[in-house]
Amino acid sequence: MEQQIQQPIQQEQPNSPSIRKSFVNPKLPLVIALVAVILAVGGILLLKTIQAPVVQTPSSVPSPQPQTLDTSGWQTYRNDEFGFEVRYPSDWKVTGLAISTQFAMNAYCQSVKKIDEQPPPDSGSAWVFHSSVQICAKAREDTLSLAEFMQQEYGDRLESWFETTEINGMLVYRSGGDRSADATLFLQSGNYRIQLTSAVVADNEHREERVSQVNQILSTFRFVK
Repeated sequence: MEQQIQQPIQQEQPNSPSIRKSFVNPKLPLVIALVAVILAVGGILLLKTIQAPVVQTPSSVPSPQPQTLDTSGWQTYRNDEFGFEVRYPSDWKVTGLAISTQFAMNAYCQSVKKIDEQPPPDSGSAWVFHSSVQICAKAREDTLSLAEFMQQEYGDRLESWFETTEINGMLVYRSGGDRSADATLFLQSGNYRIQLTSAVVADNEHREERVSQVNQILSTFRFVK
C-alpha cells in the first residue's frame, strides 16, 4: 500500500515580499497638483513683470529758484496806478517798452534793463548784450479768472507751454523752456492782469550773473495796495 507522503504546506508570512502592499498616501496627488499650479501661476506673473514696459509719470517742472543775492542796495520800482512793485539792481535802468508782445498792445509797460555792451554808433552792427524784465499791466475787460483767461488764450497749448507756480503767494502761469531766464509770466489781481517778460542776451562773462539777477527780480514782484 502506497504511503502518501504529505509535504508540509508552507504558509507565507505576513511580511513576505510577495504579499507586501505598497502604501500610497491618498492626498499625495492633490499636493503635487497644487504645487504645480502654484509654480505655473508664479511663472506667469514673473514673466509679465519682466515684460511689462516701464511707464514714467510726467512731473511738473519747478520754476527756477534764484540764487541768494545781496539785494540790500537794490532799488524799488513802484506803480501806484496798477498797484505793484518790483525790485532791481542799482546799476539797472528803468526804461519803457523793451519786448514787444501781443499782450503789450494797449497795455502800460515798464522795464528794468541792464546793457552790458553795445556797438559804437557808426559800426553798423545791431547786436547788443542786454538783460531785461518787462512789466505790462492791463485793466481787465472781462470777469474771467486767471485760469479761465489762460485757457481762452492758449487752449490746447496751455499745458505744454506753461506751468503753474507761485510768487509771494500769488498764482502764476510761467512759460517753460530750456533757457530759464527767458520767460513769460501771467498774474492777476483785482481789476488788473499782469504780464512779466524776461530776457537775457549776454556773453559768457556776464551770463550766469544776469540769469541770477533776472530770476531774483521776478521773485520780488508783488501787488501793493
